[in-house]
Amino acid sequence: MITLPRRTLRFALAAITMAAAGAIANPTPAHAAGSTFHITGRGWGHGIGLSQEGAYGLSKRVDPVTGDLFTAAGIIRYYFGNTTKTKVEAASGKNVRVLLDPNAGSGSAAYTKTAWSLRAGHEGGKLLVQASNLPSAGVLTPGDGLYTFKPVSGGIAVYSGGTSSTTRWNPSGVSVLTGTVTVTESASATPALVQVAQGTGIYERTYVRYRDAVQVTSNGSNLKLVNRITLEHYLYGVVPREVPASWASGANAALQAQAIAARSYAYVPTGELYTTTRSQAYMGHSSGSDRTATQALEDSRSNKAVDDTRGQIVYYYTTSSSKQVITTYFSSASGGHTANVEDVWTSSDPKPWLKGVPDPDQSSPYHLSWPSTISHDGGALASKIRAYSSSAAEASPRYVTGVSITRASNGSGYAVRVTTTWSNGKTHSMSGNAFQAALGLRSTKFSVGKGSVPKPPSVSGSTPLAPATRYEETDSRLAKTGTWVAHTSPTFSGGSQTWSQTANDRFYVTFSGTGVRWVATKSTGYGKANVYVDGVYKKTIDLYRSSTLTGVRVFMATGLPSGSHTMMIKVLGSKQSAAVGTRVNVDAVEIEGGSLTQATAP
Repeated sequence: MITLPRRTLRFALAAITMAAAGAIANPTPAHAAGSTFHITGRGWGHGIGLSQEGAYGLSKRVDPVTGDLFTAAGIIRYYFGNTTKTKVEAASGKNVRVLLDPNAGSGSAAYTKTAWSLRAGHEGGKLLVQASNLPSAGVLTPGDGLYTFKPVSGGIAVYSGGTSSTTRWNPSGVSVLTGTVTVTESASATPALVQVAQGTGIYERTYVRYRDAVQVTSNGSNLKLVNRITLEHYLYGVVPREVPASWASGANAALQAQAIAARSYAYVPTGELYTTTRSQAYMGHSSGSDRTATQALEDSRSNKAVDDTRGQIVYYYTTSSSKQVITTYFSSASGGHTANVEDVWTSSDPKPWLKGVPDPDQSSPYHLSWPSTISHDGGALASKIRAYSSSAAEASPRYVTGVSITRASNGSGYAVRVTTTWSNGKTHSMSGNAFQAALGLRSTKFSVGKGSVPKPPSVSGSTPLAPATRYEETDSRLAKTGTWVAHTSPTFSGGSQTWSQTANDRFYVTFSGTGVRWVATKSTGYGKANVYVDGVYKKTIDLYRSSTLTGVRVFMATGLPSGSHTMMIKVLGSKQSAAVGTRVNVDAVEIEGGSLTQATAP
């Protein structure tokens, strides 16, 4: 079983975590020591593998492999190696076993309670009970109602009623059931459900109904409660806990990609799973003491995403004929770039399918920065590190006087190592992941400033483009001032482009949408231009290139608020020394999330 911290929930726990973040943002230390350290950051979760918010963004972008919008399989390929060696393929079905008590651990810690009360999931239903010393077909309970299972000498006893009941039910005259006791529902209603009265699932809800079978095992003093369920039915209870089922409208590929990643993640382990983020968040089918008016915990939209990807898991091909199922980690948002596994979990070996990629997770509120700065003086910082690992700290009353960070070399921004300097002059090194855990940070993509608030880490790389509509430079809705010359060639978009070499000549693109791109040719005879969006200077573009390249998107402004915008290209009449001319050309423009409107040249 994987025991590494896998991710932070995207939602549901957000309010709790935000409250905690607020509590430590302005601490009142028991004592002050040295300077104040300010911590900023971006992203939420470990950042390895699939970014859930990034998958949402990717579902609305163009896959450079296919030239069409990303599919679920394309999203999986992108986040797990960004290579055709990563493939989504069907696998045989399997059952999984899920420990239903969220407080359960492994081994003997899986046995958590002295009683579990079960009943049929539908009014009027009965339970079918099977055990190693009962008839192979099992025995039906005499009627509807709660039946409580308790450990006794030699096995498990069953009582009619709740946990306080002393009335034994002896199926087929057997007073003590041996081995694993399997309980299913026998009812005309579908699907077959077993309801657990005590708190279960990630939020420890009472009266949750579970699909398929519930199994009870005794260790002599306590019971272990397991949901034995098909992998597909298990995913019905997982996927809507991980991402919003509402993504089915507008981002269905991301919802399907989550189903594939969740399936593949659960396919690898051979032991029991947990209802918590130690495995995947799982809640079951529905809940409520009134079985005629329960609250749905599954969602038909996410169930459809599971059904539409039935059996599909993720393989990585080491050769053309050799493949392996990979563990498909995922987290909420990477803050612009996912991580190499070895940069976060530093004891892990590098994996070709767990390499960081630029991440279009702009829908996350943590894409650029966390909502607040976390501040601690040197003494408080020392206390937190000391509480997490005494070997990474000096003994009290020594305190932290400096912090330096070694970042990942791939431009992802993740902190790989953190070195702290202490008031006695000694230094200690710890992994970025350990520093994150010690301080309760959202991710390992953080910055630490002494006495001043630092900027969150920057990231590098560009993400796949969003779909856009292309307009040729001859479109009558475009406007320009000065002397622009038409130039025709079959290599240009639409067969022509326009250019000017006169300083202050301008080209205007007015549009309604969320993004704009300037498509141009780069070659030896071209110079420089300034680009403005909505009157604000954005960038100086140099169109020089030692060899000719046409159809280049030389400037892009994306993520603009939906509405009316204007891009203006201003010819500078200047060039770099290697260029033989100062021409600036426009081959075409592309508009994201909208369309071209009539431009007016001042």
